[in-house]
Amino acid sequence: MAVTIKTIASLAGVSTATVSRYFNNPNSVSEKKKELLARIISEQNYKPNELARGLIMNSSNMVGVILPDINNIYFSPIMLGIEEELERKGYSTFICNTHGNIKKEKEYVDTLLSHKVAGIVFIGTRPKDKAKSRHVIELAEKLPVVLINDYLEDSQVNFVTNNESKGIEQAIEYLYTLGHRKIGFINGSAPMTTYGYKLSGYQQVMARLKLSWEENYLETSEYEEGGHQAMQLLMQQKTPPTAVITANDQMAIGAIRAVFESGHSVPRDVSIIGYSNVPISGEIFPRLTTVDQFPIYTGKTAAKLLISQIRDAQSAQSTIWLETKLVVRDSTAAPGG
Repeated sequence: MAVTIKTIASLAGVSTATVSRYFNNPNSVSEKKKELLARIISEQNYKPNELARGLIMNSSNMVGVILPDINNIYFSPIMLGIEEELERKGYSTFICNTHGNIKKEKEYVDTLLSHKVAGIVFIGTRPKDKAKSRHVIELAEKLPVVLINDYLEDSQVNFVTNNESKGIEQAIEYLYTLGHRKIGFINGSAPMTTYGYKLSGYQQVMARLKLSWEENYLETSEYEEGGHQAMQLLMQQKTPPTAVITANDQMAIGAIRAVFESGHSVPRDVSIIGYSNVPISGEIFPRLTTVDQFPIYTGKTAAKLLISQIRDAQSAQSTIWLETKLVVRDSTAAPGG
């Protein structure tokens, strides 16, 4: 026979209302009863029905996490950070992969709301078309919402992000100090704000350093194959760049392959810098120099922010800007190795 809240109440000699308070407002239950209930719940291996609790409390201990593409390896450590922090605080996650489809994102929001989730985290930058984020802004007016890696002005959407323009500047300035003057940039072509932020940083610092950039700038798909194809084009130039920055680590991995396939090497002939510092970036050959966005810490920070918003309905909208840091490894060197 299934163990229910009535079973737990009967074994503990308390009312079902007391068991409900134990789960939903533990501070309202005496320490003696909390110890008793904790022991019985453990002995019976009882797992509360989150949806049923949500129907009673008008919310649940479930949190929705919506991301645009599960193939993006940058999102994995962010998810790890989110899940670890949510689990530590008694929340479970409902993960939704939209494949970059705004219609699908809206459908997932409706599904999550029907499950009475306590809050929603959106991972990834938003489309440049602001109208495609209107539903996120409206959602934040009735439910705690945290956006990772972007911000929406004039809204109640909480966000945790970093200055991507600044991260690109850090990479270029480092290459400049090594002696590089012909610095390429392989950026993503999708209409997302992240690529606009990074391009802005690239253009600004190149102009400040009085370096030309137009012929060394390419847009491509945002994965290994895109980085590979773009790097092939750069290597075919009469005078290829001596250093290249990519918009993410996956593109950098593809770019490194293209350099070696052309008969050259990294970093002797071309220095490569990625962006994100996903775990694999320190394991490939050569180990990748990259701009660290601290993905696990970002996920934990976003989860903590969401929980604080859930537990304090009167809390003001919060904005958290995280610093980036250049992690120097083996894929960069002075021109000529």
